[in-house]
Amino acid sequence: MNTGHRVYADYNATAPLRPEVIAAIAEAQSLTGNPSAIHREGAAARYSVEKARRTIAKAIGATSAESLLFTSGGSEANNLALKGIVDAHPSHDGIKPHVIVSAAEHKSVLDCAKQLERLERISLAILNVDPESRVRVADLRKSLRPETILVSIIHANNEVGSINDIAQLAKATHEGSNALFHTDAVQAVGRVPIRATECEVDLMSISTHKCGGPKGTGVLYRRDGIPLEPLISGGGQESHLRAGTENVAAIAGFAQAVTIATAELAEEIARLVVMRETLWEELRDVLPGIIRLSPITHSLPNTLSISIPGRESRHVIAQLDESGVACSAGSACTSADPEPSHVLKAMGLPPDVASSAIRLSFGHQSTDENISGVAKAFARLSEKKSAI
Repeated sequence: MNTGHRVYADYNATAPLRPEVIAAIAEAQSLTGNPSAIHREGAAARYSVEKARRTIAKAIGATSAESLLFTSGGSEANNLALKGIVDAHPSHDGIKPHVIVSAAEHKSVLDCAKQLERLERISLAILNVDPESRVRVADLRKSLRPETILVSIIHANNEVGSINDIAQLAKATHEGSNALFHTDAVQAVGRVPIRATECEVDLMSISTHKCGGPKGTGVLYRRDGIPLEPLISGGGQESHLRAGTENVAAIAGFAQAVTIATAELAEEIARLVVMRETLWEELRDVLPGIIRLSPITHSLPNTLSISIPGRESRHVIAQLDESGVACSAGSACTSADPEPSHVLKAMGLPPDVASSAIRLSFGHQSTDENISGVAKAFARLSEKKSAI
């Protein structure tokens, strides 16, 4: 194994902690009180949580700080959005509530929706996506019904980076039905501009471990007045909608990461786009037959998904790891599954292309030297008959 300098190119799975975030977490760790306690120590912990809530709300353009519910991460936030809305809208006159999702959602949305359908709690429509993994507004309009209660469409795809037009999809939902609109914005936060009120979403899931924040903490934004039932019961925390003692230190780190990422956003977008396109040009030079899966426009600036048809991604990724490059085939949540991802299948890719997908994703610690290192690693492997 390569024991020298390594290149980390898997930010879409998780990003390295920013130094300022580590400092914020360490400071909050010293707060010994439970934020639900009324004594001085508890009040100090509560102040830290509420300060972070206000900071995050401002960063994402939320209607109010009270509209944010802290969770254990993006997957829980997605489950709370879907199950919480369904629980608040039971069947009426024998008609099940109708839910719409896309075929390219993160598994925490797609599998949750399928579970609700399997339990006969809802009727479910799964929208096809176009070849760049985006939902067509016209397809959404056609799928809306009088009994539709919720539409959930991912903001930025975690595997290929394509960005949906959330504002138009939310508008179509509200104009064509009484349904609520939810978006999974976990990959988008800190990477592209997000303003919850401007795009008129009713619910939005976010976390920060993709942009330098801690793992194991997330947020569900809920527009004021939206009915929601708790996923976890047993306490009055988070407006009685998420029982359990808040993770004070992680929440403080969450706020710090979002603050920094938001402040650097415009500069980072420009920088990462240049890095992404430079890498694509270099890979195209050394890999005959390479296919680009990530869109050039309306895409995450940090994400480049490629395919070398006929070469299984898991073998290439293992060889790259030996060469000092950490990357993945797609979502970390499905990395153990040898089958091509559901996202790539939904895009209509041939099996040999889908099974050869490799996702390269970068972030705040990435450098031009990292890009060069990735290209050189691919070049070395391409020279080996047993490799790509």
